[in-house]
Parts: sequence; C-alpha cells; structure tokens
Amino acid sequence: MPYNKKKRFCNLLNVKFIALILMISLCTLFLFIMNDNISGGNFLTNTPNFEPPSINYTLLKELEAHLSQKNLIFIGDVHGVFNELSELLEIIEYQPLRDHLIFVGDLVAKGPESIKVVSLARSLEASCVRGNHDDKMLRWKTFLNSLESQGIEFDEYIKQNNLPVEKTEHIDLAK
Repeated sequence: MPYNKKKRFCNLLNVKFIALILMISLCTLFLFIMNDNISGGNFLTNTPNFEPPSINYTLLKELEAHLSQKNLIFIGDVHGVFNELSELLEIIEYQPLRDHLIFVGDLVAKGPESIKVVSLARSLEASCVRGNHDDKMLRWKTFLNSLESQGIEFDEYIKQNNLPVEKTEHIDLAK
C-alpha cells in the first residue's frame, strides 16, 4: 500500500484535536473542582457537612529581642496530651529563664486534656503556630460566640437551618 501523506496528516490532526479537547476538559474539571472547594462545596466527597465560616484572625508576632538569647525549643503535634508534654519538658530539662518554647501546631484535639495543654503553653509564655486542629477549634469558637451574642442556641440554629453537622471534639472544645 502506497504511503499517503494527506491521510497521515489528517490522522495526526485528529489525534492533536482529541488531545486538545481532552486537555480543555481536564482543565475545566480542575477549575470547577477548585472553585467548588474555595466556595466551601464538597464536589469530590459528595458528603456535605456544615463548617463554620472561616475568618482571618491571624496574629503575626516577631520574637522579642531578648528571646534571641534563649534556647529555642520547637514542639509539634501535642494534640491535648498533657502528661506526655509534661514528661517531655522534664526530659529536656526545660527552664523558662534559659529556654523558650515554640509549639508548631496542633496543641488541641485528639487527646484528653487540650484545655490543660493550652493553659500550660500560656503560663510558660510559649509562642505558637496554629495547626489545622487549632484553627478548626478557633473557627467553631468564633461561630459559637457569634450565635451566643445574638441569643441563638447552637443546636436550635442547626435544626432550623437543616445543617448536617457531625459532633466533633472541635465543637466540644470550642464550647
């Protein structure tokens, strides 16, 4: 069979056209999913669940000059486990006059004593980076405070608005 340049060129164009359509489709799907995620939807999981509105209340603070003379100790993912944190501070022989603690996320949730962990971090004047569990709990706290200031009960608000809310430890901590 003789080589047909015209037929080969047409086949090549068809392949490029199909690839172009496929790329456009994938980009459109990606943009749709990203827009859905940004707007709070759950396109990928298809399981809607109410989350409190996100408010940007980030506090940025530089370490004070006197802290540059101290040993900086970084601790992450405490997750409300007070006893183990206390043991760790003993093991490293933490001394407030010599050392400065910087917690790098997730002080709360999962463990049984999140409130005690936060109280200890405050009493030691530790610096903290907000983790995803800390952020979720703070978002719930802000939302609950907003409802309370309007005289609205949380459970009643959820029922009236028919919102699917899973009771989580983040809500309990926020309360």
